[in-house]
Amino acid sequence: MNPKTIRWLPLMPLLLLALASPAGAMAQTPTPASDSLSLGRLYRMAAARDARSGQAALNDAGLQLRLRNLSAGWLPKFSLTGQARYQSDVPSFQPTGAAAAPAGTFPTVPKDSYEAAFGVRQTLYDAGQTAARREVERARTAERQAELTSTLYALRREVDGAYFGALALAARIDETELLIEDLASRLAEARSRAAAGVSLSGEPAAIEAEVLRAGQRVDELRARRRAALTVLASLTGLPPGDPDLPLPDLEPLVAAVRAEPPGRSHPAFAAFDAIAARLARESALTGRQRLPTLAAFGEAGYARPGLNIFGDAWDTYWLGGVRFEWAPWNWGSIGREQALLALSREAVELESEALAAALDRSSTDDAENIDRLLVALDSDQRIIALRETVERQTARRLAEGVVTAAAYVDVRNDLLEARLAHRLHRIELAEARARYLTTVGVDIP
Repeated sequence: MNPKTIRWLPLMPLLLLALASPAGAMAQTPTPASDSLSLGRLYRMAAARDARSGQAALNDAGLQLRLRNLSAGWLPKFSLTGQARYQSDVPSFQPTGAAAAPAGTFPTVPKDSYEAAFGVRQTLYDAGQTAARREVERARTAERQAELTSTLYALRREVDGAYFGALALAARIDETELLIEDLASRLAEARSRAAAGVSLSGEPAAIEAEVLRAGQRVDELRARRRAALTVLASLTGLPPGDPDLPLPDLEPLVAAVRAEPPGRSHPAFAAFDAIAARLARESALTGRQRLPTLAAFGEAGYARPGLNIFGDAWDTYWLGGVRFEWAPWNWGSIGREQALLALSREAVELESEALAAALDRSSTDDAENIDRLLVALDSDQRIIALRETVERQTARRLAEGVVTAAAYVDVRNDLLEARLAHRLHRIELAEARARYLTTVGVDIP
């Protein structure tokens, strides 16, 4: 079988944007012993090892800082101000006519003034805007966490590629080494017959050439397996070496999922839901901008003139009060902003529906591939039995000198291909089941 048959499907663009491992995969997972490896554990190890997994803690820390800033909005706000001013004209009072008063009766307001003041402002009622902003910040953080989960989920495909690639190469190595052992035995027999003069002298050479060619294939396969294991170690943090990778038994889990599909359990849908929730919170916050607010204020200062504008001396002063603010008329800008947010939510829903359709098509293909491989495995058993019968007969005829070594090598290679096809189909079936579970969003233990 061509090695190209051992491969995994490329990720869809939507999956690259949003897909990630379950939230529990972000937790640090210890490196397991080689005898306790499982595909699901390798998924979690890959997610924990990825540098992006550290963003979860950063997102939580950022949320706490933003919430503290919002809470600070309810604390009193203090300010220091100062100014020096000169104006071209000032208020004056100069009666005319019969009521005219002697000059100097009314004071003259100075054209220059100086002031230094300390002010305080305390919010009394903000129409729930601070609480709404807190909800927006929480929704934004939840969105980032869901997107991170979706991103890390795509690592499952990379782990599958390295894991099942290494398994397939190990199967090829095993079957090729068995071929070498068998051919080595036949080579010894051929040399004995050639030395006794009962077979052609070229028979041992033909078998030896095939042994050498098979040895080259083993060297090549081992190099490719080392490369696959290096990739797997880089993804998961496995220690260097040649771990014992078990073939995962996913048949019961796949059967249960196919009998009762889990619905929108893929992490991508959680990311879309988080986006929609954040847009809804922003719309609620925008609506509160129509409501009135109430704040208390106070100020104490030292100025010339003070609050008595007709004075010309430095004086202290203070004042305080309550300020009511309401801007009910905004020319429809708030309504339009909420309409834009509603359009964004509709776009997110369309994206979610498109992803659901894409995943449904992909899971259907995976299920069909699983069924095809099950049928192929049944055929493999019959093919192997037939190839073994032919090989035994050809081996006897080779020993009798009826067939050439080249003919036997061809028959033995046919048996090798049949056995290898069976092992590779089992690996492909396990990979197809893992791909199916990944597509529908089911965690693998």
